[in-house]
Amino acid sequence: MVDWDEQRELFPHYVGSLVLLIAGLATVRLVLGRESVLIDLVVVVLVVLAYPTLARLLGVAPSAWDE
Repeated sequence: MVDWDEQRELFPHYVGSLVLLIAGLATVRLVLGRESVLIDLVVVVLVVLAYPTLARLLGVAPSAWDE
C-alpha cells in the first residue's frame, strides 16, 4: 500500500531535483553553445548525486531518506 504522507513529504524534493537538473542542463548548453549527450549525462549524474547531500547539509532532508 502507498504511504501518501511519505509521498507528500518527498514530492517537493522530486520537484527541486528536477528544477536543478533543468537549470544545470540549460546552463551547460548556454555556456558551451552545443549539445553533447556525454556532458548532459555528467550533469544529470552530478545533480542526482549532489541533491540528497545538499538537502541533508541544509537540514531539509525528508525523514524517508533516513530509512
